[in-house]
Amino acid sequence: MGPRTAPETDFSDILYKVVTPYNPQAWQLALHEADITLLYPNLVHDLIHGSPIGNPPPLRYTFIPNNLTSANIQPEYITNLITAEVMAGHMDGTFTIEQAHIIYGGHFRTCPLGLVEKPGSSALRMIRHFSKEDHLGVSTNSWVDSDDFPTQWFTAAQTADFVSFVIFSFLPRFFPFPPPSKPRRY
Repeated sequence: MGPRTAPETDFSDILYKVVTPYNPQAWQLALHEADITLLYPNLVHDLIHGSPIGNPPPLRYTFIPNNLTSANIQPEYITNLITAEVMAGHMDGTFTIEQAHIIYGGHFRTCPLGLVEKPGSSALRMIRHFSKEDHLGVSTNSWVDSDDFPTQWFTAAQTADFVSFVIFSFLPRFFPFPPPSKPRRY
């Protein structure tokens, strides 16, 4: 019996792969039930298909900067994070430059990786430096007009309050039974 050949990667399926922990149908139902669909008309679409980051110009050259020097603090940490993401199906890779040209249908840009300390901790987290400028002084972030993509940041406590409100407001509609009187211990 001869050796089996490994399946090849179809590069055309990689570019528009969207991985999200969110359930788009649940969001659609929650928006509808709260009567706020008109306030967030693109949310469900963006969860399914990905969210745009602006209107980038056509790429005329490939930009692959070196990682930040902080990436050398614990390179195995970055490698392990990326490997775990690939193994979980959250991202694909690794690819050669030639393969990336096929995936993107031409030129592409990458952003350098680095490590920073988490606030209030000595633990590190990986960052992607989208503001790294190329030889023409252009960065990926420079293409994003913040007026077109307003963002509001919330604390974890504010988010927990919002989620609690949504859960306790809508939960009885989906599960019309009384909650247990005492928390169960397992």
